[in-house]
Amino acid sequence: NKQNFINTDFQNLKFKNYWAFWEGYKQEKGNTQVISDKFLDNNYKIVEFNDLRQLQIIWCTKLNKISNFFNFEGKFIRVELQKYSRIIESISLFKQNIVPAWEDPLNVEGGDLQIFFDDIQSKDQIDSIYKVVVQTVLSDDYPFINETNGVRFNDKTRDKQATKIRMEIWFNFNESNDGYAQKLENIQKFFEGLVGKHYKKISFTWVSHSHKK
Repeated sequence: NKQNFINTDFQNLKFKNYWAFWEGYKQEKGNTQVISDKFLDNNYKIVEFNDLRQLQIIWCTKLNKISNFFNFEGKFIRVELQKYSRIIESISLFKQNIVPAWEDPLNVEGGDLQIFFDDIQSKDQIDSIYKVVVQTVLSDDYPFINETNGVRFNDKTRDKQATKIRMEIWFNFNESNDGYAQKLENIQKFFEGLVGKHYKKISFTWVSHSHKK
């Protein structure tokens, strides 16, 4: 009830893992202001958290909506980082000490399951997908928490085309692991049910990181 909610100590409602939100910046090789065009150097950790109270505070910022960062109506979102103006190309939620890049030791033997949203109709649509995926991955009821390293949303829109966004769920296993096929099938069914409420034309692509070493 309302009184129990008011009396809840949200700071003691811990998640199973520490988590971090990251911004990923567009690799602009022609931009002389950019310090490095290496992928790892173009990821910036925004904030870490491990309890519901911290997440409440974070959710009062622009991170509560993915549309606050991505290209809608032909507009790119730029931020100031170390005195340089950068275009945000991705927002990621990863477990603590895991960088959202395949070069990270905890990612290199894994892979990611991708869903491409190529005709997003509104900001509300992608914001709803973002919200439910973030909430689910953080939930104690999420059945693949031990296998999941993180989630990344990538802005793949170019110029004034229809908004295109790719969602990636990163895992710590690949096709060489026992039970890979069944596990991947179960994960696909889970996310099809989760995301399918907001986007009907779902197709999956599995990308292995191990061949990139």
